[in-house]
Amino acid sequence: MKKTEELSGWDAMVDFPTRENAIPDNCLTSGCNLFSKCIPFNMLIKTDHSGMILKAALKLKPIQQKFLLRDSRKQKTL
Repeated sequence: MKKTEELSGWDAMVDFPTRENAIPDNCLTSGCNLFSKCIPFNMLIKTDHSGMILKAALKLKPIQQKFLLRDSRKQKTL
């Protein structure tokens, strides 16, 4: 995985084995500061993989923007 990180410039978020001693499941990102540490958990279904949770590190403010909506339909006159 280190070679993939070096070639792509992205960072791997999973730093624990997800299947026996290997890390076949991974998340790559270019913005590590946007995510917190990846957390492992045991799956509730029959599988030999571990699950992972990747939470957002910071809550972003919603973008609110006022806009003017003009009615460009032809007006009916009575």
